[in-house]
Amino acid sequence: MKFSAVFLVIAVIGVFLMWYCFNYRPVVEWQNLQVLIDQKQLTTHTEVNNLIVNLYRQGEIVNYLNKQSIILLSIGMFMAVFGFISSLHSAIDKIFFKKFYESPHLFIAIRRGVLAGILPVVFFIIGLYNYTNLTVIILVILVAISLELIFISLTSRTNPQLTQLPDEGKFEIKESNT
Repeated sequence: MKFSAVFLVIAVIGVFLMWYCFNYRPVVEWQNLQVLIDQKQLTTHTEVNNLIVNLYRQGEIVNYLNKQSIILLSIGMFMAVFGFISSLHSAIDKIFFKKFYESPHLFIAIRRGVLAGILPVVFFIIGLYNYTNLTVIILVILVAISLELIFISLTSRTNPQLTQLPDEGKFEIKESNT
């Protein structure tokens, strides 16, 4: 359970980092955007909002965002999801699937946490460039599921299973062929 607490602390740090970025760091570089507003001679808030919406639709809003804030937001998002999923996975593994003296499979918890943490960051970056359509989202999810299935198949081949012979009562190592 101590590893679940460590992963949970990582998640809290990630949430704090995102909160800090939204409240204390400028996400938009207003100086660059002000140049564009002056060039187009926009005067009302509605015109500026329409400009920002058009920049997003064209995928050019990234040119007017603060790169450091976006990187910090991405790192915070990754840490929050990674920490929460890894904490949840290791706690469930320890409580429901392991005996009292056995530790949870940390490699599997970390692997699934990293995979789950990468997904929202990828969706966030895809969303910034306005590439979000159903095909791209389904493709990213299928790639993530395929990677997880590849990892599962690779680890199941390397771990031999301990089976008992029915008539002798002896144990032998039998490797699975699947």
